[in-house]
Amino acid sequence: PLGETTVTWTATDGAGNTSTDTQIVTVVDNIAPTITAPVDVALNTSSYGGSCSVASNLVSLGTATTADNCSVASVTNDAPATFEEGTTVVTWTVTDAAGNTSTDTQNVVLTDNTIPATPAFSNGSFTLSLGAVVVSVADLSISTSDNCSAAQDLTIEISRDGSDYGATVSFDCDDATGQQWPIYARVTDEAGNLSAVGVAYFTINDETSLQANGQDITVSLDSDGNYVLDPAEVDNGSVGNCNTSLSVSPNTFDCS
Repeated sequence: PLGETTVTWTATDGAGNTSTDTQIVTVVDNIAPTITAPVDVALNTSSYGGSCSVASNLVSLGTATTADNCSVASVTNDAPATFEEGTTVVTWTVTDAAGNTSTDTQNVVLTDNTIPATPAFSNGSFTLSLGAVVVSVADLSISTSDNCSAAQDLTIEISRDGSDYGATVSFDCDDATGQQWPIYARVTDEAGNLSAVGVAYFTINDETSLQANGQDITVSLDSDGNYVLDPAEVDNGSVGNCNTSLSVSPNTFDCS
């Protein structure tokens, strides 16, 4: 058996006289038990009301498989009180009666599969400047939210046609008709979930005022000693309507 066993040795001579001595035999269990953790567990936020953390008492981890040459004393795991979005590694430990241990791990993966809230924003209008206006996401005051991703981690994209999305949309003189034009918006969270599409409508107005605003610049002559100045290079936010064009004079420079 395990532990100490006393063995008594006895010597007997031809006349029947005897003498004894003892020997202690110690049997130690130094063989570790074996353990196989339960299979990995896959969870989705949509199954838990969109929550990004799930209480461990709501999750069935399964049972580890163990064996030992003598006897198993205990099987434990270090599962947390809640499982957060992503992968949580649960370590299972088996201990035998002699205190030998072995471990194995199990992954609990909580995947965010809940889409962000549909983006909402108000109808409005934009005014062309020199026949064009570029509208960015920041210009639209779009409201949205997500179950897991913070607001600053959401990607908001906009589109004029509902298919070609990006950070901006553009309008020009052809859109200054008095009718309302749609701008579509969609949101993607950190897990790649895509929201439903929100839409608002905008009127595009032509600018009524006219104001030329220039700025100082420094240019370098080319190898032939010449430079042709483009009006856009000195433009500093000039304002005009669809019938306005920018020009600059003089626009050619040379060594003289």
